[in-house]
This record gives sequence, C-alpha cells and structure tokens, in this order.
Amino acid sequence: MTPNWLTNLWRQDETISHLDPLGADTILSRLPEMNAGKDVHGLTQALQQLLPSASRARSFGFEDACAAMRDLGMVLGSLKRHGVEPAMVVPAIEEVLPILGTLTSLPPRDTLLHYTIWNPSGERERSYTGTQDEHHLIRSVQIAMPALELCLYYLWQLMERPLCDGSFLPLCQDIHQRLEGLVEGVVHARRQVSTTYFAQELRLYFDPIVLRSRTYLGPGAVEMPVFVFDHLLWSSDCTDQEYNDFKRTYLPYIRPVWRLVYDSYEGQRSLVSRIRNILGKTTPQYEEGYQAASEVMAIGNRLKSFRMPHRKMAEEAYVSQSEGHRSQGSGGYETSILSRVIMLMLLQLKSLEEHRHFVSLS
Repeated sequence: MTPNWLTNLWRQDETISHLDPLGADTILSRLPEMNAGKDVHGLTQALQQLLPSASRARSFGFEDACAAMRDLGMVLGSLKRHGVEPAMVVPAIEEVLPILGTLTSLPPRDTLLHYTIWNPSGERERSYTGTQDEHHLIRSVQIAMPALELCLYYLWQLMERPLCDGSFLPLCQDIHQRLEGLVEGVVHARRQVSTTYFAQELRLYFDPIVLRSRTYLGPGAVEMPVFVFDHLLWSSDCTDQEYNDFKRTYLPYIRPVWRLVYDSYEGQRSLVSRIRNILGKTTPQYEEGYQAASEVMAIGNRLKSFRMPHRKMAEEAYVSQSEGHRSQGSGGYETSILSRVIMLMLLQLKSLEEHRHFVSLS
C-alpha cells in the first residue's frame, strides 16, 4: 500500500509540471530551434527575459520555485552546451538561482527531477532538441521513478522490522515485484534512445555550470535515488571510499526525504549485513534468516537486471567517441564506476549466499 505522504508527493509533482510561473511556454517552445542554430545570442536573451528579480523569486512557494528552476535550467544547459558559462553572460543568475535553491532545498540549478518528473507533458514538454530520442529519455525516468520510490519506501520499512515480523517477507516480495518498473525504465531507454546520439548530442546539455566559484552538476540518471536503495540494502556499512564518495556526490541532488533516509542509516548495518549476522550465529532465528536471505538475494538479482543494461548503455555511449566528446558522465565519473558498484553489490550478495548455504547444510 502506498503511504499518503508519498501519494501526496506525486500529486505535487504533477502540479509542478502544470505550472509556468515565468511565462516560459512560448520561449521554450523555440529552444530546439535556437539550439539547432547555436544561437547563443538568442539563448542569452531568453535567459535574461525569463529570469525573475530576486524579490520576485523570494515570493515563490515551493511548487513555483521548482517550476521556475526547471525552465531556467533548460536555458542554462543550452548555453553550456554551446560553450558558454551562463553566469558570464547573465551575472544576475548568481543572485537569483541560490534563492530558488533555498526555497526547494535543492542545488541552485536544475536536477533530474526538474528535467523529467516536473517536466510538462504533451506540447508543453521542455526539450533541448525536440527529438523523439530526447522525449523517450525523459519518459524512461518517468516510468522508473515512481516504482523506485515506492520500493525505497518499502525497504525503509524493512529496516525497522524484525525478521520474524509477519510483514517482512511479503514486503520483500513486493519490492522484488515492483522493481520491475525500474527495469522497464532502463529497457525503454535502451530500445528508444540512440546511444550514439545521446553521447554526441543530448549528453552535452547536462554539463556542470559554475555559480559563485562552485560547480553544480547537471541532470543525470545517476541522480535517481537508486544509490539510496543500495545504501539501505547493502552499502550503508560499505568501506569502499571511492564508492562512498560517489554516493555523497549525488546526495544533494535528490529529494530531501531520501537524503534524510540516507543520513539516518549512514554507517549503520545494512539489511544484507543484518541478515548475514543472524545467519552467522546459532540462534532460533536461523529459519527466518534463511528465508529473508532468499528474498533479499532475489531483490539484489532484480536490481542487477537494471544495472547491467544501464552499464551497457553507458559503455556504448562513450566508446570510440570522436575528439571533443566526453568519456565521463555529467558528474565527472568514468563509466567504470558503474562496474565497481555492480562488483561491490555482487560481493555482498555472494557473501549472503554463502551464509545461507552454510545454514542449509547445518
């Protein structure tokens, strides 16, 4: 069952997608044309025209602030794609964007949430290129995110329940089933988005920008809170420094509620570690631990079904690129980090399987 607060959060997402506080619909409908023509002058004028005053920005509520940042972000990414640092041509953004960031509890620029979940549908959809590839890229996240957030909520509940609780195994099974939505999202992108086009065109709109001497990442799939799901499932007690730095890099770019969940389990025993610890002791909880281990391994394998095609897409997108194209994601990480995450996850699942197997022989 979906909790009321999560249902309300999704309703708020829909409300934001309908808003146009800056009157940006007409200007942004011309964005693909301006980008195709590399019209830096037109883009600069668009940013100047859309940018609210600091006082007006402060008057926005949360929803309007999210929609405003979404629309400004489309122009920020377009300018940066054409080699222009937005603050160099419109210095006033350095005052206004931090105000919007404060109002939304997010960084002072657009994120994956702005670009996908809060993006209008139909003719009002915000797009850098107007291509079907970009439409399907946006759609893939819209497919995956609700399923992921519901699974993340269920996993959060598991962290607080004993293995003997009657709802523990059914919750595990719900997570396993509903993670299919996450897999569907990445499969949609793999089938509908050209990896070459993504690497050579779409990817370039997501580069970081600089505000007040600080760098802020652009929208990227890694800003989905899959790493929070990992955190609870197997990595809250992970000691791999590179991976932990990777997680912390993207933490500011996700919903505040998931940041709180992440922080509350930082350094605590993960679900995998908790079950493994029970299996490693001679206790009456052997049977519960064995069953829980089976269900959690099934969850891990379903997560693997998302990670493997995601890694394959990333590798295909950045292989053999011509001079001037990127070998890194928008967060500055090589695609090898995806292999590292898979390796670390599989090591944890293998350890759990070994403990489960030992119990079955006991």
